[in-house]
Amino acid sequence: MTSINALRLLIRNTSYDRSLMEAAMIRIMLILLAVIGTTLMGVGVTAVLAANLPGWKPIALAALAGGVLSLPIAWAIARRITAASA
Repeated sequence: MTSINALRLLIRNTSYDRSLMEAAMIRIMLILLAVIGTTLMGVGVTAVLAANLPGWKPIALAALAGGVLSLPIAWAIARRITAASA
């Protein structure tokens, strides 16, 4: 009976540690997202302005594309950081 309780306690602690690591990864991702997102949006807008494309739509699409691309990049980097720190 005691070994079953010890196993249950181990499973609970493992899932609790996993949820803490996921929460830490989300926090790290949000910080990285602010930096990576603004960088990629700025690169896209600068490229559009350097290409001398007319109108506001290319600028908006470049900013949108930079923001969308930054999500998986920030997630992957945050995952690697939390895996290395575990």
